[in-house]
Amino acid sequence: RLGVGRLAAEVLRHMDDAASGQAKHSMYLYSGHDTTIMPVLRALGKQVDRWPGYCSNIVFELWEDGSGFKPRQLVRVLYQRQVLDFPGTDADGFIDLEELRQGSFGQHATTPDDYRDACALPLQQDGGPTKEGGDAIQGL
Repeated sequence: RLGVGRLAAEVLRHMDDAASGQAKHSMYLYSGHDTTIMPVLRALGKQVDRWPGYCSNIVFELWEDGSGFKPRQLVRVLYQRQVLDFPGTDADGFIDLEELRQGSFGQHATTPDDYRDACALPLQQDGGPTKEGGDAIQGL
């Protein structure tokens, strides 16, 4: 969750902004490494058998399906320019934005405060945690 949480939250926030007509930009571009791509694939619920290669890429596309009474916001994810099949997608690779948010990907999303709190290691001088025997954990 910590490895991809902030990126997941930002992707979802930008999609929400676009879906509501509040987006500041029509495209967002992020650069990362294999150590970014792998956690994103796993957060989507994709079983990954091979480590991402050089120049690997993931694209999140936001679509609007206006065929029904109420337009739906759909997301399609491409990995290496191929539609990515992951839990919740239909035969064409689309998933409802709300389902993406409620599913594995959304559960990985963290706010900066969540991230800070999860990464905080209270030390003895902070009145932090103790070992099972009651001794305080010492700082480095």
